[in-house]
Amino acid sequence: MKIHIKEYWEKTEGDWREESKLHPERHIPAGHFFSTAKRGPSTYSSRLGVKLTIKAVMDTCQISKYQLAKLLGCYSHYVYRWLNGTSRPSALYWQRMAHLCCLYAGGISVMRLSSINWDTGQIFWRDGGVSQTDHYPPRETRETWIAERTGSKRFRNRSRKELPVQQVKPFPTSEPF
Repeated sequence: MKIHIKEYWEKTEGDWREESKLHPERHIPAGHFFSTAKRGPSTYSSRLGVKLTIKAVMDTCQISKYQLAKLLGCYSHYVYRWLNGTSRPSALYWQRMAHLCCLYAGGISVMRLSSINWDTGQIFWRDGGVSQTDHYPPRETRETWIAERTGSKRFRNRSRKELPVQQVKPFPTSEPF
């Protein structure tokens, strides 16, 4: 059975709703991103809006709560408090989250970062490398990441190993059972 994938101009409103359920970072839920102050505009949205935004950053960048805390340069219990609604991130951490999304949009695999020194601009990678100014990985590394994500045929062939032929002695048929 062949599945027909609709082009964006062929999709109906119902198709977009179904797709947004699979990708919550692609839509803006009504009533969650508004000012919670009673006496005029506020600098924070609702607690649920904060939670949805942080989860969207984690889903988009494909990182865990612990990784997000390490990349932002804060303690992991800060992220847990933000997600529980106990506290909200400061403007500094919002800026850092926005910059992580910019790095992801620029082609850098954020899930492969170990930590970021926000004072010097150094990025420490999980494989032990450090980049100071040019954070874009080399071409070979990018091709490997893309192949891992897409599961391309070229990558699958490269990872396939040849098994040696094992000689098996024939079963002796002349002896009685």
